[in-house]
This record gives sequence, structure tokens and C-alpha cells, in this order.
Amino acid sequence: DREFITGGLHDEKTATLRRILEILRKAYCGKVGIEYRHIQSKEEKDWIRRQIREQFVDTVPLDPAIRKELLQKLIEAEQFEQFLHKKYLGQKRFSLEGCETVIPMLDQLVEGSAARGIRQIFMGMAHRGRLNVLSNIVGDAEKGDMAER
Repeated sequence: DREFITGGLHDEKTATLRRILEILRKAYCGKVGIEYRHIQSKEEKDWIRRQIREQFVDTVPLDPAIRKELLQKLIEAEQFEQFLHKKYLGQKRFSLEGCETVIPMLDQLVEGSAARGIRQIFMGMAHRGRLNVLSNIVGDAEKGDMAER
């Protein structure tokens, strides 16, 4: 495999064509698109490039137990939406529809924060999905252990 000059791609001076394509596919051909070329600041662009590399190229696969937890939270979010739809048929409500992954994401954020010693989290959000967040992240709505200010 022939080596090519990369121009600093992935902090490598040279790489094989196979390696260059692997890096580019991981960074730019996945499920997330990142548009940052319009940014004028070199420092900001470099920061975004580093984040792309860390988050999409040099990733470590999630542990199966964490994947299972994320799936469980996603299922709970969807079940809560179905419950609200059946219970309050025809009522105006701000469902989480289309944003279900916010529940596992917030769960990881809250759990990770607690594991790092953070004792309080103040969160503001729009109406969309608020009941689902209150029920699945803040506390159990049926038991009344939610605090809303």
C-alpha cells in the first residue's frame, strides 16, 4: 500500500489510501452531518475538526450493557407517548414525536453528571416532550416525586 501526504488529516503526515478513505468515511459518511466550512475563525474550525475526530472517527463501541440501557429508555419514552395519546385522545399536548432519542440522551447526561459528583441540574426546555422528560428523567409522574418550578 502506497503512502500519500495527508496534509495533517487525523494528525497523520502520511497514510495509505485505504486509511485516508476509512478516516473520511467515518467522519463524513455517517448518520450525522456537520456543516462548519462557513466559520471564519481558524480556532473554531480546528476545534470542530477535533470534535469530529473524537466523536466519529476514534470512537470506542458502546458497551452492550449501556446499549441495552439506552434501548430501554427509548422504549419507555415511546410507551409514555402511546399512553398519553390513548389517555388524552384529541387533547392538545406537546408530544415528543420525532425527538424520542432526547430521553436516553438526557438520561445519560443526568447519570453521568451524578457519577461525576454534580448534585444539582437546572434544566429549561420548550414544551415539546416536557411531560416525557418529567416522567422519564426527573421522576415518576404517578408517584408525584417530580419538582417543577
